[in-house]
Amino acid sequence: MMASALRLRLILAAVLWCTVCGVGRADALADALQVRSSGDYAAAAQQFRQLAAAGNASAAFQLSLLYASGQGVKADARESVRWLKMAAVGGDAQAQINLGVAYAKGRGVPQDDGKAYVWFSKAAGSGDSVALTNRDIAARRLSTMQLNQANELLVQCQGPHLDACL
Repeated sequence: MMASALRLRLILAAVLWCTVCGVGRADALADALQVRSSGDYAAAAQQFRQLAAAGNASAAFQLSLLYASGQGVKADARESVRWLKMAAVGGDAQAQINLGVAYAKGRGVPQDDGKAYVWFSKAAGSGDSVALTNRDIAARRLSTMQLNQANELLVQCQGPHLDACL
């Protein structure tokens, strides 16, 4: 009986510990955003980098913004796009819009209106009006054949295959 009580206590302690750890991870992004808001961009970049490396798409997007602006890190368009791609593939709609802009303007990536259209379309799926407008602008810049090819790529870029859009 004593062993069962001890085992139950250990299980409860483990559940409580996991709950606390989960909350800490969720709050880590909020903490990093607060650090950035305080003006300590270098520390924020470090925190965003750690979170992004662990798969946090929002943190990867925030890190891409720091690289784009040169806040806390050396400005680097290609490094910005590297993190932006990670965030976009991770499902961050704002990152998908920004990646569409990068492709439309050739910032950190080769200019490609078809890929711009694809990423604007992905973001438009969340109902974002800016993404919808940008998608329509990108579509007008494509020939009928190019638009058909972009739509074929869009079909291929579903679920775990988003990296095919890069």
